[in-house]
Amino acid sequence: MNPRPLLGANRGVTFPLSFWNKWKYILPQTTGVVAVSESVKGVLESSGVPPRKIRVIYGGVDLERFAPMDREEACRVLGLDSSLDYVAMVAHFRPWKGHGVLAEAVTMLSKGHPHLRILLAGKTRGKAYKAFRSELQRLGLEEYFLFLGYRRDVELVMAASHFLVGPSLDGEGLPGVFREAMACARPVVASHVAGAPEVVIHEETGLLVPPGDASALARAMIRLLEDGDLRRAMGERGRRLMEERFSHLARAKAMEEYYIELMEGR
Repeated sequence: MNPRPLLGANRGVTFPLSFWNKWKYILPQTTGVVAVSESVKGVLESSGVPPRKIRVIYGGVDLERFAPMDREEACRVLGLDSSLDYVAMVAHFRPWKGHGVLAEAVTMLSKGHPHLRILLAGKTRGKAYKAFRSELQRLGLEEYFLFLGYRRDVELVMAASHFLVGPSLDGEGLPGVFREAMACARPVVASHVAGAPEVVIHEETGLLVPPGDASALARAMIRLLEDGDLRRAMGERGRRLMEERFSHLARAKAMEEYYIELMEGR
């Protein structure tokens, strides 16, 4: 009797896997492992999972919830002044998320772009949050940052913004907020780390910058703040990319095909 295929799937695991992490021993024994990006596939390989067992299947995005919306209408619903230039960052406060780098970039932008406002969506608690508030006060940037807290309507936050920033210092598999922003037809400025380049196509659907480089981040933000045509073109391309490759239907079909392959022993 043939053994049943075993497929491994897990979320929120930090790589490389430590000696004490059970997944370090489970993953190599599976028949197949799904990776959410090519970068995660590489990390899995370095953790001892044979490449032949790994299938890259990108996460999907809700194209109905995250859809293009009139910016002024989104601002009205959120109670925001639509005459200001909003840029969104959707992330909880963690040291590696890059909030500090964004603050440095804003110091370079504030004089030339007095109408700039950063919409921060994410839980407002913890040491990293308190440290960031202190840093803004020290730099005199408090008026440029609006703290929205944890939101269940991030699609409105993205729709009210010209674009999304993701200045992470370290890699993440394939950030869902990038896919969500692009589904809303908003370009993304992101650090060139981990899976970001697989969805943020440089000069096509957004701009990539070196992690931790506040000057490069500021330059990228200036380009999009000052060029509405570029923003719209990148946003439209991003939406098309989500429709073609990152829909829930596309992911479901890819998973179904993979399950069938595993069951048939291919």
